[in-house]
Amino acid sequence: MRVNRGVTLIELLVTITILALLTIAATPALTQWSRSNHLTAGINRFHRTLALTRSQAIEHGGHAVVCKSTDGHGCTATGGWEQGWLIFLDPAEDRQCQDGDSDGRCDLDGGLIIRIEQGFTSGITLRGSGNTATAIAFKGSGFSEGYPGTLTLCDASGTARGLVLSMQGRIRLARPGEDNLHCPP
Repeated sequence: MRVNRGVTLIELLVTITILALLTIAATPALTQWSRSNHLTAGINRFHRTLALTRSQAIEHGGHAVVCKSTDGHGCTATGGWEQGWLIFLDPAEDRQCQDGDSDGRCDLDGGLIIRIEQGFTSGITLRGSGNTATAIAFKGSGFSEGYPGTLTLCDASGTARGLVLSMQGRIRLARPGEDNLHCPP
């Protein structure tokens, strides 16, 4: 009696068909998971930026600022946070820094540039409301300078994650449904 040690063509085709159907069924869930994971990583990255800025203000006993920056050489009022940002010490307390000579210091007041961050990939927006629209400053006490605000990170599908900044300098993740997170059209 002879024993077959292989599979027939029909068995192989059935197995491949089942695997293809499972892959097709799982793809939307994996895409949503990947998109959600990308947003969570982005909002965590900006949370770390704010925490670093606050800790630098406390450590140096003076103002520290994170501002939007398109080129890594200075603050800009145009565009969104997704273009990039920089963290600097702000002895003039004016929330402004331009490093035209690329020496790592703000040209007008000599404030030290702590970090330059590249922005997010395309399809992601990060917008601030209120006092967080263009720059966020912390005092030497760790309190935020000005009134509180919200930062909203959105993807192309309109899914949002957010950070809420309090007057005391506390940074927390926004609660879906409770904090107003609006993605730009």
